[in-house]
Amino acid sequence: MSTRSRRSFAVALVVVALCVPVIAQATTRTSIDPYGGPKGNGQHTLLVVGDSLTDGAVAFGKLQQGLQKTGLWQRIVIDTKWGRRGPEGIAAVRSRLEKNPNITAVVFALGTNDLLSRRQPSYPRWLINEYNKEFGHIPTLWIDAQYSATHPDWNMRARRFQRTLASVSATSTNTHHASWFLHFQRTSPWYQFDGVHLSPRGYRMRSDFIVKETQRFGRTVIDSTTTTTSTTTPTTVPATTTTLVEDPPTSP
Repeated sequence: MSTRSRRSFAVALVVVALCVPVIAQATTRTSIDPYGGPKGNGQHTLLVVGDSLTDGAVAFGKLQQGLQKTGLWQRIVIDTKWGRRGPEGIAAVRSRLEKNPNITAVVFALGTNDLLSRRQPSYPRWLINEYNKEFGHIPTLWIDAQYSATHPDWNMRARRFQRTLASVSATSTNTHHASWFLHFQRTSPWYQFDGVHLSPRGYRMRSDFIVKETQRFGRTVIDSTTTTTSTTTPTTVPATTTTLVEDPPTSP
């Protein structure tokens, strides 16, 4: 190898050596601080995870706009999927956090699809525990489930879900509960024929309920963490977006 070639090879090695630390740093920054990123008091990004009922509240009740008007978060992200169950919702939260560690609060509006088949009395507690194993550090508002009076067996499970959430939220710092089961009438004329989905007016009522309860939840979170500080380096926040992922409507 000539002297000139050896020099070129040496320079190339130095360039590669300098690049390695940068690559390693970029691929290992995966940790998530409590409450996410720069806004330690929960005001950065609100994630709403739901099924077709949340999708209906978005389409007919302008849920996105209602949550933005509260002024409590810099960004609102809504992720819905027809037929989604609780465990799938947990996976959705995980995926969203990997992309945006600045999610500082979550609305978890799932359970309706679960209770159609999950008859075990222990299921509600199991689902909450599974969620909190990963995301117990993030303030989360759970919206429980309800069906029309034509489905008493489903409503029996929904009542169990409601009572479990009420019990857990009474003693948990970051688990909050808004009861659609107690708020909406099971004899409401705004149910569709399947006793699960709602009419446009019903979805507007659901949207109003979620906005009101989320606003109360957000103020509670912010009031309880106003002294929280964060040393996380601020990141650029993209424009407010809504992400809707829809499958063919076979279940809520």
